[in-house]
Amino acid sequence: MSDSSLRRSEEFLKISGQFKLGALVTESSHPVTASLSEVAKSDIAAALKLLFEVDDDVVRTFREFVASGRAGQIAETVVHRLRLDGALEHLAGFRLARFLAATADRETVSGEGS
Repeated sequence: MSDSSLRRSEEFLKISGQFKLGALVTESSHPVTASLSEVAKSDIAAALKLLFEVDDDVVRTFREFVASGRAGQIAETVVHRLRLDGALEHLAGFRLARFLAATADRETVSGEGS
């Protein structure tokens, strides 16, 4: 592993606590698949059926969310807030800087940059 990779790993580990998402609904187990491992041990087809049932629930819930109009409202609120704070321009600049840094890293690794 390169020194750069090790440094980035250590930096991430210092802040990794910020990324513990277990409290979010999307990170919790689905009631339908609570016994998935036990079902899969005895009947793979039944286990897959449970997974497909959850997939259907996700699609159904997403459709309800879209139909409610909340997605558009959330997007408008986020964009408005970012514009007020001047963060939209900052975010665009940050993404460009990350893209350029990643491109430079790839060129260095592949030898294209020398």
